[in-house]
Formats: sequence, structure tokens, C-alpha cells
Amino acid sequence: MAALVVIVFCTALILLPLGVSGVGFLSDLVLLQRSKQHVKTSIYAAGVCLSADLLSVGKLELDIPLATSKIRKEFLDRLPAMLAGRLTLIAVEIVFRPVVYDPSHWQGENQPKRLPIIRIRAAFWDRFGQRILLEDSLEYLID
Repeated sequence: MAALVVIVFCTALILLPLGVSGVGFLSDLVLLQRSKQHVKTSIYAAGVCLSADLLSVGKLELDIPLATSKIRKEFLDRLPAMLAGRLTLIAVEIVFRPVVYDPSHWQGENQPKRLPIIRIRAAFWDRFGQRILLEDSLEYLID
């Protein structure tokens, strides 16, 4: 009987830390997935910064300072409470990719010469204090 108690006690001492570690790992995994979703949804805030007048005539123009501030505001204002202190915004970048002229393009001479690419970078901090970089980008197209 005493041997059974010793075996149960030793087994509990071994399995308990493994169980706690496993639950912590799963918690970090869930928070990391939620962080990726938050980064992805924050980037779409730039859509309201496209010029509707220019877009109606086939031109793709983005107000860069407004788009950057909208994305930052969206990221910070809608940050879930579970990610507070664990997810930080590093940078929002808007760059333009040149477009090669295509004579058969539906806009002809008025086809865009460049297209905006919006990049967002954030850092997720796991329970051990390690930083995991998250990056997502969005490219607007008129095709």
C-alpha cells in the first residue's frame, strides 16, 4: 500500500509540471493565432483611404499619412484585452510597386504606373519572453 502511494506521488510530481507546461504552450499557440488575425484585420483599415474620385476613373491613389494613421489607430483601438502587453506594433509601411506597361490593358494609356503595397509588422511576446515577429501585407490592384 505504501509503495502504491509513493508511485502515485512520484507520478503526480512528474506529470503535473508537464501538464502545466502543455497548457501554457497551448495558451501561447491560441494567443499567437489571435495575434495573426488581429494584424491581418488591422491592415484593411487602409481601404477607406483610397480616393473614391480617382478610383472611379480607374486610378488607384492612396493617402499615405492617413492610411498609416488609420492602420495604427485600428491596431491599437481594437487590440483584444487578452493580447494587451503581448502584442506590439512595430511598423506600418506603404511602398509602391511599379507596374510594367501593357499595351493590351483595359485602361489603355491610363493604366496605373504603380500600385500600393501596405505592410504591417508586429511582435508577439510568448510566456518565456521570446519575441515572435508577425508580418502581413496587402496589395491593391486594378485589373
